[in-house]
Amino acid sequence: MGLPRSSRSRLLRFGVVGFLAIGGLAASAAVLAQNFMSADVVRAEACLSGIAGSNPALIGTGTPSVVATSDSFVGVNAVPMARQTITARGVKPERTIIGDAFRIRNRCGRPLQIIMRATPHNAALAVDGEWKDLSARVHLSTRATPAPALGPNPPLAPLAAIAAGNTFTDPSVVAMWNPTFISVVASPGGVGTLATAATGPVTLASDFDLQVAIVLDGGSTALPANAILRMTVVGLG
Repeated sequence: MGLPRSSRSRLLRFGVVGFLAIGGLAASAAVLAQNFMSADVVRAEACLSGIAGSNPALIGTGTPSVVATSDSFVGVNAVPMARQTITARGVKPERTIIGDAFRIRNRCGRPLQIIMRATPHNAALAVDGEWKDLSARVHLSTRATPAPALGPNPPLAPLAAIAAGNTFTDPSVVAMWNPTFISVVASPGGVGTLATAATGPVTLASDFDLQVAIVLDGGSTALPANAILRMTVVGLG
């Protein structure tokens, strides 16, 4: 059912091709994905949104500028969604871990299955900007925190194990982070390549947050230009 006319604002055009076409999802989700292709959506009060993390919790000597912005809306069939954009600048030639880059917050009054996927935002590319000698991974926590509280949950030790190349054989890693993640790999020409497109699903109760972490691997030189990753978060349920 769509929103009442009084709560609608300007229509947007949104194209997501095969948004939910990742292994293990129910057939009904795959059918729903087809409805997102070139579908009309309407802006609405934020029900599913991205919010700032409690602390960047940087691991590494560099202090890159990493900015996360969010734009919440409602898709077809009243599915709550949010666009999320990450912009990184000044990444040093080392590994930097931002353990609590942003949170996904559910205020929809019901549990949701959260899926986050790298997607274009209208005409803007999913992977954009300067990616020479830079790669990135975006990890989604499986442990929710009550929405009013912003604490270091999960702790950084399991995240450090991920950054060191842990293949999720460590029980503490498996328990706290989804085994799939979004990844962008460096390109000699500066154009990033999307290697892994999606993470999730993870169950998120209403009035709870999920933590999102970012791992940045810089190459031979610091990057003065912006590296941009655009994603869409969908809440099913």
